[in-house]
Amino acid sequence: MTRRLIVPRLSVRELYLAAKYGPGRLGRRGASAARFLSALGLDRFDGTEGEFREELARRLLEELKLGEALSLASKVGSVTPVLLSAAAGALGVMISKSSARNLLRILADLGLVTRLRTWALYTPSAEDRLLAIVASKGEVTVRELEEFVEGDVRDLLVKLWMAGRVEIEGNLKGPVPGPLNLPKELIAKWGMVIPEEVVVKEGLADSPRLERFVDRETGKVVYSVLVREDDRVRLVVRKG
Repeated sequence: MTRRLIVPRLSVRELYLAAKYGPGRLGRRGASAARFLSALGLDRFDGTEGEFREELARRLLEELKLGEALSLASKVGSVTPVLLSAAAGALGVMISKSSARNLLRILADLGLVTRLRTWALYTPSAEDRLLAIVASKGEVTVRELEEFVEGDVRDLLVKLWMAGRVEIEGNLKGPVPGPLNLPKELIAKWGMVIPEEVVVKEGLADSPRLERFVDRETGKVVYSVLVREDDRVRLVVRKG
């Protein structure tokens, strides 16, 4: 069963006051507090603030499986809002990036996560460097990666996408807004450049993720896998 959680930008203290004395205590922010508390079954709470903090932590970590989501995200990299959102989604809890950011603030307030600034990571290869950058930012554009990683970043990204390590998705406001979703077996066989007859046979001639051009050496029409500089890259988080 999938659940959707909307997390307001409120402190634990504010949530406690709303649960103890009613959401009207927070003025205009009371409605968002009430929705969040209702989703957790904490509409009314008559105990102390310390007891509220313990119960809030229990319901977030255990009932919503966010403890498992945090552990899952930690295996991929530093826990960012994007990674936490993906990890929670893999466990059946849908949280937007903004809600995940607010949730991390609440978890830090509860003393359950610690914000650290990593000084350096050992990245001996371009792949290591690319993955480290994506993990540290949560989400990054191809343009940004090409500023920091040497070599053919787009070819490397496709290889990582083939291996299920990253997701590549177009800018929602750009000409190619959707994800890179070409048949992986096709790219595994032909690589980044695919003969026209193969593309036509597979019914992919109109795919926005394939770019048609004429090979100067052979004079034949071919299609290349299109990864744009405004595409967004995220690490893949999966359960198990």
